[in-house]
Amino acid sequence: MIKVDPILLQILVAQEAYDEGIVPYTFDKLGLDMNKLLADLPPEEARRLRRRFRKMWRNLVCKNLSPNSNDLIRSSTTAYRTGLGKVKPDRTEALSRKSIVLSELSRRARKKVVG
Repeated sequence: MIKVDPILLQILVAQEAYDEGIVPYTFDKLGLDMNKLLADLPPEEARRLRRRFRKMWRNLVCKNLSPNSNDLIRSSTTAYRTGLGKVKPDRTEALSRKSIVLSELSRRARKKVVG
């Protein structure tokens, strides 16, 4: 496994988030409320960023649904953990959604570094 500079990885993760059109997160700021981060933005821009985030985590959860029983069990657990289908997630579900998105952004950033 190739060692990646953590600062470079954070920068690339932030760039991936900007490319996706969502608020960039880091693992140490994962518990922050998204509304606090979006409070300074105009309402239309904040709405657009929230919608992009919801679309991304839903796609990540639904992408893994497959007819294979092991994959179905794993993906249904992920869907339950993230509150798939709920209008208003609780705190643990919101954190789970953020961690799934951040993990995907980190995976993409590492892929860029490694090549």
